[in-house]
Amino acid sequence: MKDYPVIVSGDEDAFVQSAKDFLEREIVSAIQKNGRAVIGLSGGSTPRPIYEALGKSRLIDWSKVWIFLVDDRYIRPDDPKSNQFLLRSTLLKNAAIPESQIIFPDVSLPLPECI
Repeated sequence: MKDYPVIVSGDEDAFVQSAKDFLEREIVSAIQKNGRAVIGLSGGSTPRPIYEALGKSRLIDWSKVWIFLVDDRYIRPDDPKSNQFLLRSTLLKNAAIPESQIIFPDVSLPLPECI
């Protein structure tokens, strides 16, 4: 398993920039090594500005990125409390990831079948 450094930031802007830069490097590295990057993303308020910044990256070939949610609520995807809504309104607003490479729970199905 890879050891990751602990990054200390002086304020929120520095934290967002450091986190975005780290993710950007890891994604680009995975694409170079494996031909693609597969990323599990969490929801919540903490990653929101990071996803917004990351989505604007011009260093990432988004056509080679697959994403999935590691958690979500069993609510409509257009509900502002949905993590799917979070990703669509931040990262996916600017990152041209093909829809076929975005894996979200299908909340139109009964709960046991949606994941």
